Amino acid sequence: MSDCTSLYVLKNLHTDEYEEALLHHSISDQHIDHVENHWKPILQNHLSKLLEKHKYGTKKYDPVALFNAAGEYNIQDAKWDWRKKHNVFSHTFGYCGCALVCNDMTQGLGYFDISQKYKSRIETGNPVSVVYVEFIATAPWNRNEIEKQQYAGVGLSLINHAINISIEEGLDGRIGLHSLPQSEAFYEKKCGMTNLKPDPEKDNMHYFEMTHEQAMNFISKVK
Repeated sequence: MSDCTSLYVLKNLHTDEYEEALLHHSISDQHIDHVENHWKPILQNHLSKLLEKHKYGTKKYDPVALFNAAGEYNIQDAKWDWRKKHNVFSHTFGYCGCALVCNDMTQGLGYFDISQKYKSRIETGNPVSVVYVEFIATAPWNRNEIEKQQYAGVGLSLINHAINISIEEGLDGRIGLHSLPQSEAFYEKKCGMTNLKPDPEKDNMHYFEMTHEQAMNFISKVK
């Protein structure tokens, strides 16, 4: 997609007011700086507490228990290095990124594979491609499990953008992704995607896909 912007609206749950948000069709260094300087300290603080609680570095440490606990606090992405992702994907053919900004702060980020190498696992009789959602994340203050959620609608806006990319690419809104356990309910219940169950080739992460019909239904609801 071209390097431009789209206008979205987010609800500020602290004030009960709606605010305009600008979705940038590419990720800049400034957006990554927001993550490094504002997102990361919050996520690392919560992760550090969990590491201490689960006896990290001792014989009692259980990585599975820690990962599950991180899911309860919605921080299973705490170790994602967005600077590294940006350096890789911004220079890789077939990828595009986006950043959702509201109140002069990056509220959400996403990278999408538009190479059309990912094929639908639902429409197997008629091989068609999907836009693959490589990574999306919302700022930690927009996750109710971490602290009192500030903005509602960030994740939905990022998915809506992925659908729009798919439509632009001639793929009729079809998208696919592998979900962290903490986000499975969001994709299935909030986004209306089809859960195609664990994928052994992706560490048994659940694979979700959205059909053309599901995409049109999603768009009609978020408008």
